Amino acid sequence: MDFLPDKEFHPIFDRVSRKVDLKGAGTPAEINERLTRKIKEYKRQLKKKRLKPSRAKRLISGLRGLIFSGFGRRAIDEAIANPRGEVALTLRYGREKAKEILVERARKRIGSLRVRKRLRKRR
Repeated sequence: MDFLPDKEFHPIFDRVSRKVDLKGAGTPAEINERLTRKIKEYKRQLKKKRLKPSRAKRLISGLRGLIFSGFGRRAIDEAIANPRGEVALTLRYGREKAKEILVERARKRIGSLRVRKRLRKRR
């Protein structure tokens, strides 16, 4: 995953964080372990016929591909490089809380950018 630019990594991370709870994962091994747990869960759902076979196989192969491509290492590296970014917040607080924090920061930024017009005196 080191070869992927940030522009491509972030949407992948966003999709994975929707399916896999990454809250509290601090090492690449933990992230890979959570991906493996999700794969096992999909396999169980496949056996109980809660998922269609084609969908389950696609989900499982996608998560396996992430494990082998170094997704965990890239996520941790990204969190270290940008500790106030989306990846770091998701790993620390979980997806929902991270989104709330990012939205709140954006609101504060927009609020501080308001420009007031100077009133002109009439003659």
